[in-house]
Amino acid sequence: MKKKTTYYWMTDLKRFGKYDGKNYYILINGKWMSDNDRIIFGKLIGYDEFEPDDSPYAIGSTSVMDTIEEITEEQFNEMYNSEKYIALFPYDSFWYRNDDLLEYLENKIGTSNLTMIGGRPCVGKTAFMINVANYFVSRGYNVFVFSIEMPTIQWTRHYFQTSFDLTYESFHMKNNVLSLSDSVNEQTEAELVKHAQTAMLKYLCIDDSPSLTVKHILNYMKKNGTGPKDIILIDYFQLITPEEREDNKENEYIVIAKQLKELSVSLCNPIMVLSQFPPRHPADYYESLAVYDPYLPFIDTAITISDLEPYEYEDRIRDLQLIVMKDSIINSKIFNYKFYTDTGRFIQTV
Repeated sequence: MKKKTTYYWMTDLKRFGKYDGKNYYILINGKWMSDNDRIIFGKLIGYDEFEPDDSPYAIGSTSVMDTIEEITEEQFNEMYNSEKYIALFPYDSFWYRNDDLLEYLENKIGTSNLTMIGGRPCVGKTAFMINVANYFVSRGYNVFVFSIEMPTIQWTRHYFQTSFDLTYESFHMKNNVLSLSDSVNEQTEAELVKHAQTAMLKYLCIDDSPSLTVKHILNYMKKNGTGPKDIILIDYFQLITPEEREDNKENEYIVIAKQLKELSVSLCNPIMVLSQFPPRHPADYYESLAVYDPYLPFIDTAITISDLEPYEYEDRIRDLQLIVMKDSIINSKIFNYKFYTDTGRFIQTV
């Protein structure tokens, strides 16, 4: 007989909890995490941590028990999907719920997987990578970004813009200092500052060193990497400086692809690198695959970003397809997205 799951709402922490008949869990960043600190159990018995352990008032505190309430599964689902709850944690990336592609990429964590994401100029490659970074930061992974094209301050601006669903005009940048415009309300500003001081500083590292080489990435990761929960993002492939010059550019790119795969293997960390297709490159499956052809021996996953239809530069919403061209698990699978150009968000559609 299946054990009934009991759901809780912790009014002080603004977090959900549950008990599956054996263990307690807390919902953090969209995932049920084990309550190793016994927070839920402590609230249920009224444990007052500020009272001495031998105090008769250490257990049974009504003020502590009042901070947790049992709710039904229907109430949980209704509250969890409400705008009011989502607004409590705007930096927790709730708009990524049920994103099959990001969950699929998450399964690469802890493996030596080299993923190349290609598309023509201005199709939204860097914006998608920023969404990837946001997704992994919100889940407590360590994200290392090597941005050759965009300086750190600009990358950070786009990252916050996507995190908080803000427009580019919500920020000012002067003398290499990033500040918020008056249009941003105080609550959003407070949450943004909190996010910058916690999740971003803890989980996101951006290196915008010019003339980036694979050796530089290796040395940086040896110094700053933390282990199997690291993920490496590179923007972008054609701007990586070769260690040695070859007789032509194509051979240099092949050597770099080989070095990136070897780097992924040696670190046992997934690497995702953006690749620039020629301007106006068609989105046809076979023609896209031909662009990857020289690197196929080294890349594990190839993904193409393509437009579903022509768009105007001022269009706020674009329909894009991300096509998995090569993978050991799935092949030629299409993921559809709405790309909101003013905030940079990618939201998967059915």
